[in-house]
Amino acid sequence: MSFEEMLFLKESYIETLENYNLILNKEKKYGWDWIIITASNIRQEKSYITQIEYRRKQGLIPDVRIDVIPDEGEKRIGSGGATLNVLKFLNDNDKNWLNKKILIIHSGGDSKRIPQYSACGKLFSHVPRSLVGNKPSTLFDEFMVTLSLVPEKLNNGILIASGDVLLLFNHLQLDIHNESSIAISMKESVNTGENHGVFLTDEKGVLCEFLHKNNEETLVKKGAVDNQNMVDIDTGLIWINSEIANKLLSLIQTNGKIDLKKKNKYINDVNRLSFYGDILYPLSSNGSVEDYLNLPAEGVNDDNLKECRKKIWNELNGYRMRIIKTSPSKFIHVGTTNELRLLNTCASKDYSFLNWENNILTNISNQNISVINSLIGEDVKIGEGSFIEDSILDEAVIGKNCIVSGARFKGKLPDNTVLHVLPLNIKDKEFFIARVYGIFDNPKNNDYFLNSTIESLMKNNKISNNDLWDDNDKSLWSANLYELCDTENDAILASERLIKMINNTAGEVEVNKWKKSKRLSL
Repeated sequence: MSFEEMLFLKESYIETLENYNLILNKEKKYGWDWIIITASNIRQEKSYITQIEYRRKQGLIPDVRIDVIPDEGEKRIGSGGATLNVLKFLNDNDKNWLNKKILIIHSGGDSKRIPQYSACGKLFSHVPRSLVGNKPSTLFDEFMVTLSLVPEKLNNGILIASGDVLLLFNHLQLDIHNESSIAISMKESVNTGENHGVFLTDEKGVLCEFLHKNNEETLVKKGAVDNQNMVDIDTGLIWINSEIANKLLSLIQTNGKIDLKKKNKYINDVNRLSFYGDILYPLSSNGSVEDYLNLPAEGVNDDNLKECRKKIWNELNGYRMRIIKTSPSKFIHVGTTNELRLLNTCASKDYSFLNWENNILTNISNQNISVINSLIGEDVKIGEGSFIEDSILDEAVIGKNCIVSGARFKGKLPDNTVLHVLPLNIKDKEFFIARVYGIFDNPKNNDYFLNSTIESLMKNNKISNNDLWDDNDKSLWSANLYELCDTENDAILASERLIKMINNTAGEVEVNKWKKSKRLSL
């Protein structure tokens, strides 16, 4: 990013922050009438509400209605299903909802690639900036700030945002006329585009095709890659007017009332309707219904999904989406454990223009590491590139490029390792697990585990499939690796035992203790 671009974004952010402070001081009205946050289950809903109510008491958020809506039935229903679920909630609670400006933040994912936030949600992951009173900011707090001026540029309708992306742009870049739907795009590398959605537009900026998680070869062939190897990325920020919102709600209605049979067809854990795939595609001018019906699904692409897609197509294909390409702008994705580590440890260098810094609410100052809301003992050694949050370290040696989260830790942690302590309430009794995994691990598969592999762990310690998995899902995410313990200290000792097992240095007694224990997965 050039100096001029950084200066532009800095001035834009300062303007937005000053506006937000006026709102907090009740000198100006907040532009959103209603904010809805989606959650994956009831326990995550309660966690979000706790975070929000804390901010209300501290005067850190505006006086605006905020509701948290969990996925139905404790099952994953996809971002599309969650959107329909929210529309149902809005209609049930306010018959005038179509005449409001509403912000929906989708934050109901499993956070498989950043497991330390699977419980509290990535939306409330730390951002290395201080709020009023030296409290650490989070993605949620930054959403409240950065989107505070956006309603001034919108008509009544719904703005939908993805809860794991921080977007930096100037609201004046939103040149909005009487559009039915708008998507905010930013320039990013083709490598980033492969893991996200990419927009292909005509000369007027109208969406021709939505390329969802396509490889570089396909993106080049489609003409989506420019001569600087950049693409127009889908930032997850989508605005739809009230007419389209009502069309979507009608999918699960009969004669203006919720039809349970229809609702269950669209909102379920089998098809897991995707907002960014299933619902956006019909708004493109070059899309065909045949291609649409055969698109990969987030869940199962069966006859029910095809029938749902046909009806979505019939309702939405007459509308078009305009893409607003913001520049200068910045797309900061917090999608993996290593992205989170890099974001925090490079804060003072890459994002100092946003007043980000490496050390927030801590007793140390070390620009080679990031420490947020943590107490670090004098004798603690922390390797370069490591990130410590919400922890107390004493007599500890932390390797390079590590993450320690929510732990009271005395011991050694190898390079490139995450340690996350999680308290659990099971049948009104408190337990603890200490989850260790590698910075580069992808829990969706078994390519790596703790700088080695699951296969090596099994071979070296004579572990069978039945020891690790309860069903046919043989991923790292579902492997029963972590001992359920009565105390935090016992959980940390169990994590050290697992590290010894992966390094093939655990004794037979230790391995047997692990095998006989009650264990849980990520």
